[in-house]
Amino acid sequence: MRKLKKVIFFFLCLFLLTSGCISQPEVAEGKLLTIGEENYYSHSILGNSVGYTHYRVTETTQHQNEQVFIVEAETFLSVEMAGTPHKMDYKATEYYTQNLSPRYYKAAITVGEEQFDIECNFEQGKVREKVQSPDLSEEKEIPIQENTYLLDSNTFHHYVFLFRTLNPQQDTEVTVSLFMPQAMQRFDVSITFLKEEPALGQPSIYAEASLFQQKHKFWVTPQGELLALEIPSQSFRMELSDASATENVESIEYLELLSAPSNVTFDDPLLVDYLKLRLTAEVVAEPVDEDFLSSPYQSFSGSATDTKIDGIFEVRTTKFSGPGDMYPVEEPEEYLLPETNIESDDPAVKAKAEEITQGCKDSWEASQKVAQWVYENISYKITGAGAKKTLETGKGDCGPHAYLTVAMLRSLGIPSRIVGGIVYDRVGGNPIFGQHYWTEVLITGEWIPFDSTVGQYGYLDATHVRLFKLGGVQNLEIEVLEYTQEKLEIKVTEKEALLAVGEYYRYRFVINDVEFGYTDYRIKEKTTYEGQETFYVELSLDLDYTKIGNPIKFVMDAVLYIRENVTPLFYQVDALVDSEEQTIECTFSDNTVHDVVTAGGKTYEEEVNLEENTYVMHSNVIGLWALMYKTLGLEVGETYKVPVFFSENFKKYVVDIEVLRTETIVVGGKSYEVFVCNIPLFKEIDYVTKDGLLVKIDLPSQNGFIELVDNSMNFFVI
Repeated sequence: MRKLKKVIFFFLCLFLLTSGCISQPEVAEGKLLTIGEENYYSHSILGNSVGYTHYRVTETTQHQNEQVFIVEAETFLSVEMAGTPHKMDYKATEYYTQNLSPRYYKAAITVGEEQFDIECNFEQGKVREKVQSPDLSEEKEIPIQENTYLLDSNTFHHYVFLFRTLNPQQDTEVTVSLFMPQAMQRFDVSITFLKEEPALGQPSIYAEASLFQQKHKFWVTPQGELLALEIPSQSFRMELSDASATENVESIEYLELLSAPSNVTFDDPLLVDYLKLRLTAEVVAEPVDEDFLSSPYQSFSGSATDTKIDGIFEVRTTKFSGPGDMYPVEEPEEYLLPETNIESDDPAVKAKAEEITQGCKDSWEASQKVAQWVYENISYKITGAGAKKTLETGKGDCGPHAYLTVAMLRSLGIPSRIVGGIVYDRVGGNPIFGQHYWTEVLITGEWIPFDSTVGQYGYLDATHVRLFKLGGVQNLEIEVLEYTQEKLEIKVTEKEALLAVGEYYRYRFVINDVEFGYTDYRIKEKTTYEGQETFYVELSLDLDYTKIGNPIKFVMDAVLYIRENVTPLFYQVDALVDSEEQTIECTFSDNTVHDVVTAGGKTYEEEVNLEENTYVMHSNVIGLWALMYKTLGLEVGETYKVPVFFSENFKKYVVDIEVLRTETIVVGGKSYEVFVCNIPLFKEIDYVTKDGLLVKIDLPSQNGFIELVDNSMNFFVI
């Protein structure tokens, strides 16, 4: 279902390496490839082995009337994102001429749950490229310069081949033209060979280059053999190794590089309206701009150098209410033009933006419409993609959400930009501040913030701290000194739930017309728990995401003890995510919950304060949501504010349920008179009968739905 968007999503610029250039180098002469040649390189982050690159020159063959060398290569990287394995595997077959000019490139790429294939044919002055994935198929012809070399993201042997062509010499600078298939773009890069500096016990020349605004360091032998590569901003190192590099791979929690623990746990970070904190951090990929650290909603006092920030921030939630400017405008030009990953000149991006903003009177109204559309229609998945691809696939993390928002606004002639910094979140139950990106729009001469990842338009909660534009953060330390938060507004009209022993309902999950699982619940008996009368409920969930292109299977059984008003006393889960066991145990008492979660071999435990009559929830366990509806007295035109607690991530929310209208729908061949309810937080539409039966959930952003199975028994035999 309805995967909850987390409050923060960290932009995975990790390993998305681009390249640049200035003038053509003198190409090395001689035989640059040899049949049978084979090398291994190890990869590490913070000294932890996280992967390897391996390549082998297998044979020669004829391709387009010339002899070429065939190279088989693989790069494997293993990190964790919030405790979830995020593996990256790049397998490639490549054809090169003797001087390492590329002629053919075919790659099968898996990044987390995403899989796609790339095929490139290099011809005179152009590349014909085809990209194929479950979400899209794209073909493109890209012009390239003569002597353009291949350098794709994370296929690190391309650096090895590149340096062989360069004739390294101390105190020289060379420029090369590079083509990156994953970006479908040609780039230029300037490489400076600075000094002699030994590496791995061998004589070498130390070189530097700036790739994607990040410094890269290289150690290369005088013969052009790459010994080591470092990317300081990512604490990443690659070095020449042997076959053992494939056997010693570990996994590192990547978010630890981009985050810091918080000394304060916020009940609801979305309601924090004032925050004072002490922060020290290093900013990477762009110099620190001390003036940028202050804004109408944020002040900074302390010290700042080109790379470091150390001081006190005070952040206040300031809500903009309009009016906006007439648009389109022509200045400032730099915030209106397309750029890398902000393809505001793309016809599809522009057409969608115009469709969304039809009838808008000014830039304030249009900006709200665009940001809300992105929030409601782009589901969260770590991709690091640009605006065009994010619109095509309907998926992206915080960076892609911001890219698409900015691209749409610029296509309309509304000046906008991406900014970033940190924001509060809970990861594995632990409170942290971590790297995050959002959007600012220039309205009436002032930069107004929008966060289309979390659904905040014209304001931000005060846990957002602005630090940079397109940079990143590392070595972060945080101490919250003071804060305030808005009072929670709860609005629930309750009715008698009418629960009955023997009641049983089953729901099926469908995405892109493919059914991939079910969930059900049954009220097994009426009993007592800790001296209180309760209903004992059994719930299950079985989802096979492989049917919709994601390599995950999830099976879960749960038990629940609830009072007659459906508020919980105890909730316990045993789950298998692929072959990994996960458990949850929640004990509720006196407006608190003691929650223990075991996942990934780790145990997380926390006591959380709750609002009165909070309902327990668990992503995709529809029975919990359905039981809640049985207690609500719905009326058209009303918006209910319902307190819920998500057991798997220790998070609590007040969920808005907007009752839009009544209508008749058909589910499983049966007609139902229902209330139509909009749930902005989950980006879903719920259909609930007047007696509280949830019959369907529409998921527009995922092109799917969850619905009651018509042949599920209303009652089962005890």
